[in-house]
Amino acid sequence: MGITSKNWPTLVKISIAVLVYIAVVFTVSRFWQQPNLVLGISALLAMIVISLKPNRETFTAFILGGLLGSFTESICIHFGAWSYTSPQFLGIPLWLPIVWGIAAVIITHGVSELLR
Repeated sequence: MGITSKNWPTLVKISIAVLVYIAVVFTVSRFWQQPNLVLGISALLAMIVISLKPNRETFTAFILGGLLGSFTESICIHFGAWSYTSPQFLGIPLWLPIVWGIAAVIITHGVSELLR
């Protein structure tokens, strides 16, 4: 598949999604001691990644990914598998559901594009 004017918008969206992923990893890694800052930046990054394909599938992936990912981590934390240094609710930071939601959207869109 070569780069053509027809697939240019898709390549731009994929590039933005990759940049959002990098920004999330950087934000969490660099500012984990400031959970409210991570929460705010993650919320902005979530809006960006959701805006790439604002439809029911995207919103469903974001909500389910955020809820299920965080719930699963809470269970693991409860049983002692690991812990966060700055937990705020149910053993997890408040920003974690947003980060899980972003991951779910990026994975959902990535798989969708690969299978096209």
